Amino acid sequence: MVPSRSWVVTSTSDQVLFEIETPSFPLFQPTPVQESPSQLEPADPDFYKIGYVRSMRAYGIEFKEGPDGFGVYASKDVEPLRCARVIMEIPLELMLTIRQKLPWMFFPDIVPLDWDLRLACLLLYAFDKEDNFWQLYGDFLPSADECTSLLLATEDDLSQLQDPDLVSTMKNQQLRALEFWEKNWHSGVPLKIKRLARDPERFIWAVSIAQSRCINMQVRIGALVQDANMLIPYAGL
Repeated sequence: MVPSRSWVVTSTSDQVLFEIETPSFPLFQPTPVQESPSQLEPADPDFYKIGYVRSMRAYGIEFKEGPDGFGVYASKDVEPLRCARVIMEIPLELMLTIRQKLPWMFFPDIVPLDWDLRLACLLLYAFDKEDNFWQLYGDFLPSADECTSLLLATEDDLSQLQDPDLVSTMKNQQLRALEFWEKNWHSGVPLKIKRLARDPERFIWAVSIAQSRCINMQVRIGALVQDANMLIPYAGL
């Protein structure tokens, strides 16, 4: 991965630029843990293609897959610079975005007020929408078995934690997501909503993706600057 670097995120009217800054005192930075090259495989060419045809660009980096999933790696040694350098350009149209402020109206009326539940609903809707980029990108997201979120932990997994407060918090989080699914995915719900998450495990997985991969940033839409919660492909790795 690109270690010991700080991210700088800037936005334009139609894309977000991701940059890295070289630290002022690299000697004081902890030595990164190096993964064995033999454990890393280049990402599937389709992983690049689905973004490239939609104007996503990457500079001096490459995506690789290892035992712990996908990661962003420098394609060569990065020389120290005084200014940040752009390593990715990602169009806003590829991102899933919600305002941090509560919506004053919404449709359909299942949309919740909690940001992670809203973002999970939007993610599931993107998977269901024909020709949406996330239908393709979703194939590269970790499955429920691969996710490390405690939201997906079983009762036995949680019992091994030594922090009772954390255990209680995660059980409440799991119950919150389950109750929301039970309330809005009942037998009488329209098919167009039912097919988004036919079982609670699917919805809880979407919430775990929203919580673990969300990036909070300010986005300028015309003259309006809004605080947003965003799922940004490639940058979320």
